[in-house]
Amino acid sequence: MKQIAFASGKGGAGKTSVASAFFKYYKGSKILADCDVDASNCFITMEEKNLSSEKFHSGKKYSVNKDKCIGNGICVERCVYNAIKKAVIEKRISEERLNDSVRRILEVKMRYGIMTGEPGKPALPEFVITEKDRKELEGAGDVNAGLSRGGLLYFGRPDLLRPAPGTARVFVPMNRFLREELARVPANGIAASLSDAARFAPKKGSRAVLYVQIVKPDLAYLDAAIRLCTSSGMDLVVLSSGNPFPVTVSGLVHAGLLSFSDTEESNRQMGHCLNGEFEPRTGGTLQLGLQKIE
Repeated sequence: MKQIAFASGKGGAGKTSVASAFFKYYKGSKILADCDVDASNCFITMEEKNLSSEKFHSGKKYSVNKDKCIGNGICVERCVYNAIKKAVIEKRISEERLNDSVRRILEVKMRYGIMTGEPGKPALPEFVITEKDRKELEGAGDVNAGLSRGGLLYFGRPDLLRPAPGTARVFVPMNRFLREELARVPANGIAASLSDAARFAPKKGSRAVLYVQIVKPDLAYLDAAIRLCTSSGMDLVVLSSGNPFPVTVSGLVHAGLLSFSDTEESNRQMGHCLNGEFEPRTGGTLQLGLQKIE
């Protein structure tokens, strides 16, 4: 049996998306094992049913044996997290080689439409698209969009995601691709910041829902959004892209639309979902490590 591992110490690198796509389109006999210890999310992108599950505990705790440690620093030198930094300092790896490696990664992402250049940022050279590339790219957009849609999960009251007619919907998007999608619906109120969102506060007898996007664990920003909603009478829905777990386990969030990726396509699909073009996954319980959210 051959084993293929998709591994990275960096969150958001695309391990779940690539592994799920590979598993889905490989035609032979196959078994998929999601071994992420913090957030096993393959179930979100896959349509297969979970037949059984059980708790698993493994691993060993390490400690320094002070009776044997002589403090020579070899363990630090051989640490994989310091290896690249040390190699650059000692000029065993050149800056050009690192840049070339990063460029190749970005080229692949741009070839397959996973990312595009940002305005005002240095642009990569245009790539020559071969006939082979064109054939491979024919279905890449649909796969990317499908994975992004499958990676959306909503928890909370249904009437906050799909409020009744007459309810004002106010958005504070942090990503320009999400903002562009939301702006296609004239009824959507788009605020540049939390302070700007205050002007959408509902009048007496009216109702409004505030949708705030959080792209990094910033509990102070989340607390400010909660205080705004409390003072203005708006309901709050958090839009979390990338790694939603630090926000959701805070206990401050009672309704949220979670995307387990922060790519351009993921933000676009979140906008399509918020505009009512399709429904996200819901139901069951979402186990977030520290707290279970219904």
